[in-house]
Amino acid sequence: MNHKTLNPEILQLLTKIDRAIIRGNHPLVVELCSRLITDPGFQHMEKDAIAASYLNRGFSRRRLGDLSGALEDARQAALYNPRSFKPHLNAGLIYAQDLQDYEKGLEEFDLALSLNPTSVEILSSRGLTKELIGDYTGAETDLQAALSINPNDANALCNLGNLQLKRGRVSEAANSYQKALTANPKDYEIRMNLVLALERMGAQRAAAEVLRGDRKAVKLWKSKGGYPIGQANRGWQLVLLILLVVGILVLLWFIKINMKTQ
Repeated sequence: MNHKTLNPEILQLLTKIDRAIIRGNHPLVVELCSRLITDPGFQHMEKDAIAASYLNRGFSRRRLGDLSGALEDARQAALYNPRSFKPHLNAGLIYAQDLQDYEKGLEEFDLALSLNPTSVEILSSRGLTKELIGDYTGAETDLQAALSINPNDANALCNLGNLQLKRGRVSEAANSYQKALTANPKDYEIRMNLVLALERMGAQRAAAEVLRGDRKAVKLWKSKGGYPIGQANRGWQLVLLILLVVGILVLLWFIKINMKTQ
């Protein structure tokens, strides 16, 4: 964008918008982008920059729960920059993840992929949506395609692990989660998913080791009814202890009876 052709007010707004985006101040992003869009000089900006302004406002609107406004911004962005896949990706995420309108979500993801066939994010998002409608084969195809492009994408690996776990392929799921955790070791949700897979495999000690030291993962695990860290599902151990005590008491009783009869 040629900044020399823009008036100082618009340049100042653009700078403030960039700062608000970096800080994650979504209300301020919406306010500033709205001021920019209604400025008389807005239409003199390059079309790509106009589209980006709508995208920025739409992203923040979605984070604030204004889904209809976010969808309208995605439509406007697509009109000003029809070559960009991002408006269709954003719309697909809103339809599929927020509105549970999976059919429209898939339509938007298909449009996005037609503009960017090698996008790992689009493939992973479409795969997740296909999983939600029960198309497990299609979902795995998309996720494997995403991983063929970037084998270390934590999101695609985690989604694949979730799908494998749902299909009963527990050891494969654990492997996918482990790769995802290696790619993103600070993601406590991935860590908890790995623990779940290991626990289902009967590897409680390994599961406890994965949890150890990650307070967020431990808290999430406990909130879902998981056993306390370092106590690898001791219910069966308690049963054995009770049986052992009962056995000892019975043995002592028999010894006492035998001594009386002698």
